Amino acid sequence: MAGVNYGGAVNGLFGAYGDFQAASAYGKEATIAGENATIAEASGVIQKQQTERNITLAAGAEEAGTASAGFSNSGSAGDLMRASLEQGALAKNLVANQSAITVRGYQEQQAAANGQEQAQQVKGAGGIVTGVLGLFGL
Repeated sequence: MAGVNYGGAVNGLFGAYGDFQAASAYGKEATIAGENATIAEASGVIQKQQTERNITLAAGAEEAGTASAGFSNSGSAGDLMRASLEQGALAKNLVANQSAITVRGYQEQQAAANGQEQAQQVKGAGGIVTGVLGLFGL
């Protein structure tokens, strides 16, 4: 039977402690990334609402300007109004896409941190096993 390996046992146990601390840090990182995804999603909703408001204001101003000049919303004035509304729709879609990309990025960070947390927990458990086996000379 081999002798007791105190150095290996202590190394394994303290290494396990460090691995569990790292796992905890990854868990916190995952939580923060999840919170950031939620914030980014809410921000996207607000930006979309602001864009919609700006579209409505711009369309109203165009319509008022056309009417005050004594024109109707037909012909060139109607074309301008449609072009403005199309630009507004593009801007609204851009905000939605950018928000979705940001949210996905945070969700990916969260998933990666969760994976790292699990890996560190497994590594820590392995360190405990190594330390205990070292105490028994195995």
